[in-house]
Amino acid sequence: MAGTGDRRPLVEKVTDLLRAEGVKVGDPFPTEKELCEKFAASRTAVRSAIAQMEGQGLIGKGSTRGREVRALPVGRGSGRHDDERTYRVRRGCG
Repeated sequence: MAGTGDRRPLVEKVTDLLRAEGVKVGDPFPTEKELCEKFAASRTAVRSAIAQMEGQGLIGKGSTRGREVRALPVGRGSGRHDDERTYRVRRGCG
């Protein structure tokens, strides 16, 4: 089916960007428009990647408008074995 391809490569590009920019858990997540421009991707592709990231618990709704980073994969992975990945997640202690 056209248009239903795997968007994990875009998810990997976004997580690589977040790591490269030193984004931390709790920081604001880029807007759809920013991601479309940065990766020259359609809004549909960006929304699909965002939905996957939300489903994986990497991002979520922030306390105000927009989304925030909730976790980042540790190290570089292929994205094909999500169950084998380790995530850095904000904890309520400390």
